[in-house]
Amino acid sequence: MTQTGIRSLSPVLALACAPVLVAVPASAHASGDKKIARVASPDGNDVAEVRPRAAGGDGVWVDDVLVWPKDGEREAIVTCAPRWSRTSHGIALLARENATIRLVVVLVHGDIAGEVLEWEVPAAALPAKVVTWIDANRVSVGEREMEPKLVASWGSGE
Repeated sequence: MTQTGIRSLSPVLALACAPVLVAVPASAHASGDKKIARVASPDGNDVAEVRPRAAGGDGVWVDDVLVWPKDGEREAIVTCAPRWSRTSHGIALLARENATIRLVVVLVHGDIAGEVLEWEVPAAALPAKVVTWIDANRVSVGEREMEPKLVASWGSGE
C-alpha cells in the first residue's frame, strides 16, 4: 500500500453521503453534551460513529469497533463527520490534533481492510470543512463540496 500524497485540484463533481447527527444525553459521555455523528454506509450494512473517548478527544467506531485512532494517547477532535465511499469500502474524515488538521481514510472492507491512511492538510487547503470521495482511491478536501482544494490518493504498491 502506498500513499501517493496530496495535490492541488481543479473543481470536480463528486457526490457524498450527508451525515446524520443524533443528540445524546449529557450523562452518556465523558465530554458532556457533545453530539454523536452516526452515518450509515450506502449499502446499509455498516454504521460509522464519532464518539467522545473517556481519555479525551474523539474516536471513530464502525459497527461498534474502534477504527481510529488506535493509539490511546492521541486526543484528536473530529471536525468533519465520516463520509462513506460510494461502495461502502471505507470512510474519510477530518480531525484536528493540536494545531494540525488531518485527513483520515479508514479502509473498512476489501483486500486491505483495516488500513488507516493519514495526511496533514496543508495551510493552502484551509479551511478544510468537507471531505468528498472522488473514486475508490481518491478523496478531496475543501471548504465546500464543489470547491475542493486538494486531493489525496493511494494505491497498492509493487
